[in-house]
Amino acid sequence: MTTSDIQLIIKCQDGDQAAFKTLVEKHQSYAYTLAFRLLWHQQDAEDIVQEAFVRVWKHIGRFERQKKFTTWLWQIVVRLCYDCLKSRKRKKRFLSFQSNDLNPDHLISVEQSDQHNERLYDLKKALKNLSPKQKLVFTLRDLHDFSIDQVVSLTGLSPGSVKTNLYHARKSIRKQLTSDEVNNDLSSL
Repeated sequence: MTTSDIQLIIKCQDGDQAAFKTLVEKHQSYAYTLAFRLLWHQQDAEDIVQEAFVRVWKHIGRFERQKKFTTWLWQIVVRLCYDCLKSRKRKKRFLSFQSNDLNPDHLISVEQSDQHNERLYDLKKALKNLSPKQKLVFTLRDLHDFSIDQVVSLTGLSPGSVKTNLYHARKSIRKQLTSDEVNNDLSSL
């Protein structure tokens, strides 16, 4: 944790709302990117980030200063996203592929090429077929490059569960993407 984070947290623990605003501004972009890549829905990601910071403010007094603030924030975001994914699964609500969900202003490292957008669409389509745990683990490990240990820490899952869900997610996505490539090749004939 940077010194400025520690200073901001101490001020927040004393009720300083301006310090909290600075903390939010400093970390909201990455929190949004994480939520968006887990949910693939702009409005839901924005709602999750807002709720995450509400929880941070409510519980900032219990934050242990020797821990890393970003890890704590990511855990809150991941758990809220996981709850949202489980809720979607129960309601059988599918992701929308409307172009406004792919707002490039909110994606940090996304190229604006047609080929990239097509791959992103294919990935979104493949991700919607995963269970919430598989989607969560795949997104954290393969899209955000978190280590297995970091995924375990963020999700609260066991290392074995993370590895199993990651294996099945990769297998499913590989199968879906390979199937889509074959279908696209056949349709172009």
